[in-house]
Amino acid sequence: MKKISFILLATAILLGGCSSNTVRKIEGEKYKSDTVLYQNSTIEFLKDNKFAGNAGINNYFGNYKLNNDSNIKLEVVGNTLMAGPEAEMNLEKEYIKTLGTVDAYKIDGNYLHFYSKGIEVLKFIKE
Repeated sequence: MKKISFILLATAILLGGCSSNTVRKIEGEKYKSDTVLYQNSTIEFLKDNKFAGNAGINNYFGNYKLNNDSNIKLEVVGNTLMAGPEAEMNLEKEYIKTLGTVDAYKIDGNYLHFYSKGIEVLKFIKE
């Protein structure tokens, strides 16, 4: 009985450590868009489940939540209000909207992939 209890405790500790490794993979990392459409966009994952970046013209910031090893929810809560060319402003709005649809991510070497409903919507490379 003691052996089984020890094994269960050890398993719980190991599995608990796995989820924190995911957070460490993303926290403190800064990425630049590898998507041609949003080539000037960046995202950086800060402490306390915060993120910030540049959408091409304006800076933005928000909160993120990791649900397990691959699920993520991004909530953009604000951005600066600088003006720019209409086409670039429209791309920026689309980029911010796309961030809000992200429900999963994958880190592959220096690349960060964001997915929405199983489809890759954004790709970044580590700076």
